[in-house]
Amino acid sequence: NIHIGANSDKAKVDYLDNVVYRYSHAKKYKGFQSIILDSNIFYKVDHQGLYIMKNDEQVYSSFDSGYPIMWCTSVLKNNGGLWIGTNSGIIRYEKGHISTPFKSNKILSSHITSMERLNRDVLVIGTKGYGVLIVEKNSIKEIVNKERGLVSNLIRKIHIDNSGVIWAGTNKGLSRIDYKHNENLELFNISRNQGLMIEEIIDLASYENTIYAVTPKGIVQFDKSKIKRNLKPPLVFITRFNVNSKKRKIEENTTFLYNENYITIQYEGINYKSFGDLQYKYRMLGIDSNWMSTKSRVIQYPALNPNNYTFEVKARNEDGLWSKPVTVSFKIDSPIWAKMWFKILIIFLLLIVVYLVFIVRLKRLKRKANTDKRIVELELNALRAQMNPHFIFNTLNTIQNAINTLDKKVASNYIAHFGRLIRIVLETSKDTKILLNKEIEMLSLYIELEAVRFSNKFSFNITKDKKLSQDLFYIPSMVIQPFVENAILHGLHPKNSEELLLSIDFELTKEETIVCTIVDNGIGRKEAKEIEKLKRIKKKSMGMGITKERLDLYYKKSGKQFSFLVTDLEDESANPLGTKVEIVFPV
Repeated sequence: NIHIGANSDKAKVDYLDNVVYRYSHAKKYKGFQSIILDSNIFYKVDHQGLYIMKNDEQVYSSFDSGYPIMWCTSVLKNNGGLWIGTNSGIIRYEKGHISTPFKSNKILSSHITSMERLNRDVLVIGTKGYGVLIVEKNSIKEIVNKERGLVSNLIRKIHIDNSGVIWAGTNKGLSRIDYKHNENLELFNISRNQGLMIEEIIDLASYENTIYAVTPKGIVQFDKSKIKRNLKPPLVFITRFNVNSKKRKIEENTTFLYNENYITIQYEGINYKSFGDLQYKYRMLGIDSNWMSTKSRVIQYPALNPNNYTFEVKARNEDGLWSKPVTVSFKIDSPIWAKMWFKILIIFLLLIVVYLVFIVRLKRLKRKANTDKRIVELELNALRAQMNPHFIFNTLNTIQNAINTLDKKVASNYIAHFGRLIRIVLETSKDTKILLNKEIEMLSLYIELEAVRFSNKFSFNITKDKKLSQDLFYIPSMVIQPFVENAILHGLHPKNSEELLLSIDFELTKEETIVCTIVDNGIGRKEAKEIEKLKRIKKKSMGMGITKERLDLYYKKSGKQFSFLVTDLEDESANPLGTKVEIVFPV
């Protein structure tokens, strides 16, 4: 007999020779969902919990033992206890105690609908939303669901036939699963396409080659050996390829412009038993390598980036056999400004522009620098030209005075000194700088000439730092002379004294500058100005003004700051003791 459970007043029936027989002891089995018969012990589960009967007498009830109501769907012996499938997962019963061993497992703590043993180590479990679970040693080894070809993830009943094949009854038909350990499973479905007119399966049983399926409208039976798997996959064709909503001819490796990137692809699978209800998988290589499932026959890509693309689509027949992918390849080209050669060209042109701007700027700066340098040199030459006649004019006056006094020896010596001085001036006239030692020699000749002119009224001495003994140091030429001239003409000459002295000292400082100090003990600047007022001298002194301008030009040309400081020397009573001039030359 084929025993079939039913949730009715008369809860257990026998099916034999196409006739349904009902048990007479209905109350004993009323309302059970699943049972286990073990000798004289009877285990049953229903919508309230677990019941154990021995010799037709109830010896245990989970509800009566204090456990909450449990909506149970299935029961199975496992590992010395009972596994009970409930709407909140698998619970375990052993020696009067109930536990929840899979509380942390999302799948095994979900709605369990049916459980069967495949062999000693493997259990097959049906769920309400996850499909069929293959469980080995208390862990899930396989999940068979719609992604793998199962007709539905809502399992009503699991049944193992005499050849070890798994049958899963669902709300949308029947799935046959041939599972072999560590091997790929074989699966095909029996639904309306294979002649199963009522697809909702409530219970399953089998005898030899016959499968018995209970539906809401009765029992369906069929010979499993006559169910043949459709080994012919569907034919798939790409029927339309639109670019920016316009139909384009389908050609391999076609290149589209960067703005022709709104792609619509239509395809069609042919499988007569599916009546047009085909499952497809597609992917667009260049975006994602994962397959996407759909029943739609139109796929849109509204904004593809420039790249190489390959569209692939395949279809599955009613028995889960997939066709080979149909492909179409194309390319969306980059805009011209995004192409590598264009970027390189732009960079090259920018480099050329930068180089040309740099060259033009450099030439302009060189022209300006040369112009400025030439202007400074011309100004220096002009100032030297102004300086030298000024000095020569004063010297010639001295010679004239010597001749007028009829002192031939003095005049002869004076002319010799003057000639030597003129020779040095001419030799250095083209240079803006002069060796310090040469400048000291020129100053000595000049002061000697002035001393003779003023009848040796004053004496002088020139000293220098030992560090300045070598001919290594240069200073601007004809800068010191105007200060010495002022000291003689306006400081020493007007004073009546026998101890008039002019001192000149050169020192090399720690700051790497040469300081020239000129000290005279003459009448001082204040009294000299008073004398000039009394004499009503209106001629303009050229030496000091020219010297100041020359120092400014030297700074503009070399970037080195030249400076001088004039100090009036006085005693404690503010009486004038002379004048001190400090001139600073950067080395």
